[in-house]
Amino acid sequence: FLDGKKEEKKSRLEELRHNMQTLVFYMAPHKLLKELELMGSILGDRPAVLVKEISKVHQESIRGTLLTFKDIISEDKIRGEFVCVVEGAKETVPVLDDGVWMDEVLMMCKAGESTKNVANLLSIKYCIPRNRIKRYILENCTGEVV
Repeated sequence: FLDGKKEEKKSRLEELRHNMQTLVFYMAPHKLLKELELMGSILGDRPAVLVKEISKVHQESIRGTLLTFKDIISEDKIRGEFVCVVEGAKETVPVLDDGVWMDEVLMMCKAGESTKNVANLLSIKYCIPRNRIKRYILENCTGEVV
């Protein structure tokens, strides 16, 4: 589930924008169209499958893209549980300056974040291998990491 607050939803989707893994979202019917529109505006017009009543007798799957679902789905069909499976990003956006993520690593280390947490968060945010971030932490943050 995405967070209830719009700004938190936007922030989380921004974090996932460059993630190359398939994304799965559980959605309430009364928020479905707005969440699909928000996802399309941040993640782009990616191929996706919207599944109504997953694993139930009346399961229904609708294939399309995040931006075309609003045209495919009529509001009277929006009842029950929905799961949206979204294709991962096709290509990563390279970080132009290593200093950006390296500075963030140092700040997080000074704030007491664990090596594992720093590596996980920043690898998703900047599309950098976790091992590269962990190696940087071990070389530059000794004594600061919990």
